[in-house]
Amino acid sequence: MNNVLVVILSFAKDKSYQDMTQNTINTLHEADQNYSFDVIVVETNQDDNIRYDRSGIIKPSESFNYSKFNNIGIKALLDKNENFEYVILSNNDIIFHQNWFNNIKYAMEVHGLDSASPRTINWDRHNNTPEIDFGWNIGGQFSGWLTVYRKQALLDIYPFPEEFLFWQEDDYRAYRGKQEGHAHALIRSSNITHLLNKSHGLFPENEKNKYLSGNLMDQVIRKQKDNG
Repeated sequence: MNNVLVVILSFAKDKSYQDMTQNTINTLHEADQNYSFDVIVVETNQDDNIRYDRSGIIKPSESFNYSKFNNIGIKALLDKNENFEYVILSNNDIIFHQNWFNNIKYAMEVHGLDSASPRTINWDRHNNTPEIDFGWNIGGQFSGWLTVYRKQALLDIYPFPEEFLFWQEDDYRAYRGKQEGHAHALIRSSNITHLLNKSHGLFPENEKNKYLSGNLMDQVIRKQKDNG
């Protein structure tokens, strides 16, 4: 079986959110049974009773930080895995459809893609797209809620700056992919459903506006340039 690493960020603030995360894991495994998905959930809720079937779990003691928690999950998987080709970064509010990964992997191999996003069937911007839609437009060809990376493509841009507590983390990943000269596309034959904005529960409501500032990307890029 082909081994694929998967990082899912979750905040099971009640049973419905825990069930949503578990359903993401279940549909992932069931949609493509010819692949072995090594899943780690990075869970914000510290309750000892929070567990997930068919997945490992990490519960950082720190407050939720989208980039930091992705870094933690990626590191945990990299530390125990050497034999893999692909890494998936996923929200916890995804429903995977039949053969979604097989189709996206095939397209990545045929077209020499370094990363790719599946078509989100309930997202208007993914309607009427070409079969292979090359580019990096956020929410268009590049979907922050679900991205598939080749191993080296992810390592080229990892770790992610922890200034991105939630929003604009996807903008940064797209920026770094373009900077590295990676090829990316939306794959129309690979389908998921995104329970839109459900994952926003990961972040406290009263903190959201603070991190929607449009100049955060500029600040991070400037800091990186200053540090060489």
